[in-house]
Amino acid sequence: MCLALARPGVAQDPGALNPRWARFTPGNSGLADLRVLDVVEAADGSMWFVHPNAVSRFDARIWQTFPADVALPEDVSTPVDAFPAPPWDAFGLAPSPVARPVTDSRGAVWLATDAGAFRLDPDRWENGIPAYRGMALYEVRDVLRDSYGVLWFAAYDPVSTEGSLSGLDPSGRWLFFNAEVEGLVSNDITALAEDAAGGLWAGSVDRGVSRYLGDAWQSWTAADSPPAR
Repeated sequence: MCLALARPGVAQDPGALNPRWARFTPGNSGLADLRVLDVVEAADGSMWFVHPNAVSRFDARIWQTFPADVALPEDVSTPVDAFPAPPWDAFGLAPSPVARPVTDSRGAVWLATDAGAFRLDPDRWENGIPAYRGMALYEVRDVLRDSYGVLWFAAYDPVSTEGSLSGLDPSGRWLFFNAEVEGLVSNDITALAEDAAGGLWAGSVDRGVSRYLGDAWQSWTAADSPPAR
């Protein structure tokens, strides 16, 4: 299977019987791989294509492949043999399956993987949450950019078996929530969503769900929910 896009700059008629497609493959373009797991558009209009072991960027003129030309950031350049299960490849991008790509309020592209969260800003990959370096080896189970521009991460540490829910607001401030302090239904969050009122919903693996409206969490569990009929 190859990647096909409408030709840049050519208006497409939805009712046309023969729309014009431009087909991109590694053989005729800079697309890194035929296997495209996800696609995201950045703030500058460029398109990012996520592959199993690389990421391609296309700005309608030039193709770039990451991480082939990006060095491992110095602040996370721990020797590979220091990890029980090496999460890095030679270029710093986790070879693990990518959950999904997302852009933040500044236009940087993030990748959520089972070896941490990675950010391209703007010409090198950075991984881990700056305010909590332990996040570097967490499995990011879901990521969401809400309507307020906050980027939310639901993550899990398979070593300590602890989870976390954190958010990065447009000003660069990190927010952290846990069940013991803020009333989140569980620290083991697996799914995130935003409702029409701007409420953040966090679903847990076995406890229930919580909703956040900017000041407090409200949670629902089997104990306080009516039985199904």
